[in-house]
Amino acid sequence: MATRTIVELIDDLDGSKAEVTLHFAVEGVEYEIDLAKTNETVFYDALRPFFAAARRTNKPAPSPKRSRGANRDYDPVKVREWAKTQGIELGERGRIPGNVIQAYQVGHAS
Repeated sequence: MATRTIVELIDDLDGSKAEVTLHFAVEGVEYEIDLAKTNETVFYDALRPFFAAARRTNKPAPSPKRSRGANRDYDPVKVREWAKTQGIELGERGRIPGNVIQAYQVGHAS
């Protein structure tokens, strides 16, 4: 029996269909939010004055002090293997997109 997992992004603010996942960091804490295009515009409009006044550092934002992979509630090797069986193309290294992790977790809930 074949299984197809469909991941639908939902806007974290208003529950509508999301079209983008934004990643940002403030004070060394990294965030991710799924937004519809209209809320993406609201997000950037709100931050535009701060972007205009800020200096670019061209350095990655500092991460909270923790070891790599700490607090991870999934095994990236298993997620990559699962994604391959679902026809989802991922690199062998690097960050796994949040929607792929979420789809894996939905299909493997215990």
